[in-house]
Amino acid sequence: SSDPMVVYARKFGESNGRGADLKKAFDVMEKAVGPGKAAACEAQCWFLHWGSTCGNTLLSFFKGRLVGNSKCGSNPLFELVFAIYYTPCYLAISATSLLLKAFPAKVPKFVSYGLGCVLTTVASIWVIPLGVLGLVTSPFRKDIIAIK
Repeated sequence: SSDPMVVYARKFGESNGRGADLKKAFDVMEKAVGPGKAAACEAQCWFLHWGSTCGNTLLSFFKGRLVGNSKCGSNPLFELVFAIYYTPCYLAISATSLLLKAFPAKVPKFVSYGLGCVLTTVASIWVIPLGVLGLVTSPFRKDIIAIK
């Protein structure tokens, strides 16, 4: 597709959200659809990237660590805490996704937007506390991350 938002999303996936080519694709998208829609598309890309990373980490724990096939160099404490914290989120999103299959493929835009808000809200229950924790602890991590 030549749709700038699709081009950006594809480039985002190929580059893990980083790089000069992605910045160029964002600039093209922003010029075509405006700053609001461009920011929303970028946020959705990060949300999906986060979901993919979390899903892969959980699968690595359940299909690796728990059956004695852990990755070399992985941290068992991190994996355990991550699995305890995110498994309910993963299950909630999976259950919500199953419910979405009950809807017909073609629904009015407001229904689609509403469902997107529901999924985002469900995931936010787990994401926001970690963001707040990161913000609160950021003064102690200045050597690790620079907050602008």
